[in-house]
Amino acid sequence: MLLLPVVLLLFLAGAAAPATAEVLREETAERYALAPGGRVEITNVNGNLEFSSWERDEVLLETTKVVKALGHGRAARAIEDLRIEVEHTPELLE
Repeated sequence: MLLLPVVLLLFLAGAAAPATAEVLREETAERYALAPGGRVEITNVNGNLEFSSWERDEVLLETTKVVKALGHGRAARAIEDLRIEVEHTPELLE
């Protein structure tokens, strides 16, 4: 008679398996026209930055957001909460 409760307990423990860590990645690429002598300003930076120059009157802004959270739902909410806000004029990208 003890075998049945043990088997049932093991079955129920397997049904409530812990959530695993989920890693989500979101990449974007946007081009912005920028006049010669224009400025790029960056504030409230979280993460790595790489800069390079080229012979064009535009800026290519490539972003990557990476989130690791317990379960897909939490990771999806966390990546949605990460904001990259860009304001643009021909003389300024911020």
